[in-house]
Formats: sequence, structure tokens, C-alpha cells
Amino acid sequence: MTVVGASSYQGMRQQDGQSRHALMAFCLIVGVGVIALYGATYLTTSQQQTQTLASHVQTAESLGLSNGQGAYSFGNTATNNGGWKMPADTLVSTSFVTTHAMSGFVSVTVYVIPYAITPTTQLHLGLYVNGALMSSNTVDVSKSRAPIASVVGQIASIPTGEVANFTKSLQGYQAFYPLSNSLPVGTTIGVVAYSNSPIWIQTAQTAVAHSYATSGISTLPKFVPTLSAATMVPDLCIGGESNEA
Repeated sequence: MTVVGASSYQGMRQQDGQSRHALMAFCLIVGVGVIALYGATYLTTSQQQTQTLASHVQTAESLGLSNGQGAYSFGNTATNNGGWKMPADTLVSTSFVTTHAMSGFVSVTVYVIPYAITPTTQLHLGLYVNGALMSSNTVDVSKSRAPIASVVGQIASIPTGEVANFTKSLQGYQAFYPLSNSLPVGTTIGVVAYSNSPIWIQTAQTAVAHSYATSGISTLPKFVPTLSAATMVPDLCIGGESNEA
């Protein structure tokens, strides 16, 4: 048996303690290095993701601007809530000649005043491109959620029916047509409307296109009715919208 002296034993303990301290220091350095490396990698990745997202947003915005895409609006505008009582089974047409090329879609909106609407009143809308019917929409206007309007003043009679001013309440109804190809400047966009019961339609104070009525018809024609058999009525407030091509 080998006997170890006290001094030798203490030296071994000192060496063992030094080794442990060295190992702990080494592990600590390695750990800190890994954390630092992970942190730097995470920060770099986050910055790259942020930069990539910003780049995508900027690219999308730049593409829209470079393609010249923007909203194009046309139509007749209103400055008050005046209305004309459109008779039942009467086609009313309004056509606009566009001043911008259009792409993506085209829509037209007619504004109904929710006043004295009988149940199950059906409004039929047709959207026409260069005179030809491209899309249609039928809605039950008696189910409008807009507040019921009230007459301001009195209802007046004119040669083509009745007109009046109302409290501010409107419900817009739309016909929509997606475009597979762009439409050039000078395209004629028309809207034809009729209903099975009389309804009040908002009228325009600033009009670039006139409205015409043809009675005795209860279906949307394939083409805009000719004006030779039509009667001019108060200009309807109609909103048109598309993308600029």
C-alpha cells in the first residue's frame, strides 16, 4: 500500500480545484459564446425578415405606381338629397363616355331613397359596355337597412312624374363587371334600371350625362334602348368606378 503524505494530498486537492475552476471557466466562455452567437443570428434574421417585408411592401407600392394604377371615378353627382319617383316597369338609362382607360373592373351604383317602398319591390340593374349588356343585378329594395327617409317640404309634380327633397338617407345598389382586358378612353359605360313598383331615385345637381326613360318594358334588353323612343327625365345620381389602366 502506498501512503500519501499530507503535503502531497493538499497539492493534489489544489490541482483538482484548479482543474475544476478551469473547466467551469471554459464552459462559461463557451456558453456565453453560444448565446452571443445565437443572439447575433436571431437579430440578423429578424432584421433580414423586417427588411424583406419592407422590401415587399415597397415593391408592391412601386409596382402600383409604376403601372399608373389608381381609382377612376365618373358619374353624376348630387349636392342634396333630392329624388325622382321612377315609375314601375319603366326602363331608365344613363350612359357615360369615359375620359380614362380602365382596367380590373367597372361598376355603377344607383342610389335609392328609402321612402314609401312597397314590400317585395325588385330593382333590376344592368351594366352596359359600348351599348351591350355585360352584367346585371336584382335586389329587393324593400329590405334596405337604411333609415326611412322623410319628405322635406312638399312633393312636386313635373311632366315626367314627381320630385321631392328628403332627409339624408340613401341605399346604394350596384352592378359590377370584371374586366379581362383594359378598356380604352372613350368607352361608353351605361346603366339601365327598372323596378316592378315605383321607387324614389336620387337625382343629380351636376350631371355629365342625361337620363332617359322608356315605358312599358319589364326586362333588361341586350342593348341600351334607343333614345328615339325615350323621354328625358331628371338626371339620376349615378356613381361609376374602375381602375386606371
